[in-house]
Amino acid sequence: MHLFFFLHCTIHAREWISTTTCAYIIEQLLTVNTNLLQYFEFHIVPVLNVDGYLYTRSNERLWRKNRQTNSGSSCVGTDLNRNYAVGWGQPGADTNPCGETYRGTGAFSGTELIRERDYIIGLGKKVAAFVDIHAYGGYFMSPWGYTYDLPPTDDFDEMKIFMASAVAAIRGVHGQTYRSGSVSNTIYQASGGSNDWTYGDSNLDVIPSFAVECRGTSFTPPTSLIAPVGEEVYAGIYQVAVDILEKFKQ
Repeated sequence: MHLFFFLHCTIHAREWISTTTCAYIIEQLLTVNTNLLQYFEFHIVPVLNVDGYLYTRSNERLWRKNRQTNSGSSCVGTDLNRNYAVGWGQPGADTNPCGETYRGTGAFSGTELIRERDYIIGLGKKVAAFVDIHAYGGYFMSPWGYTYDLPPTDDFDEMKIFMASAVAAIRGVHGQTYRSGSVSNTIYQASGGSNDWTYGDSNLDVIPSFAVECRGTSFTPPTSLIAPVGEEVYAGIYQVAVDILEKFKQ
């Protein structure tokens, strides 16, 4: 058995704690829990929104979007996590290029997402799990984000089992309670999100398709949170992988 597990971080430029969390996950997989590599091929993107991230390092610390120009507007950037195809253009995204959640001119108009879309679809049905890591608040969430409706019952029941197991693993590390549920019903409606696409696109149909919000109370947490957040989120990711293996044994 050899399955693909895809993770990305820093789709929103200012969420630096997600960057360090992805880096921590890579370190653990390569040095501590190498047993997972017998079963999974991990594809991990620590910084998806590269130009936006670099902009937060040298210009505006709380910048969210990428730095793509918008024709006919002096405002720069697309919110990449409102730019995926499934649910694109529904409530929960901004039509104004100046808005922080600007959805772009069309699904996958973001340069970074064109590349990511083609890469993930190239992996095909062997993608066993997808996780998009964000900040902040402490959440572990499933589709849908673009609607308050839930996925079909059988799928959502399976998602709930994965989420309950993951948040229990997270709680076991530092006692932190991460809330779980669908994106729209747990935090707010957000259309065009990454985990809606990986679950909803018929080329993929990934059921463990989650959005994680690292714990914290701001986009600029103290550096003392880097290690504990990495430890607990990794525990959740590790548990998802273990549960996938159990599923395939059944």
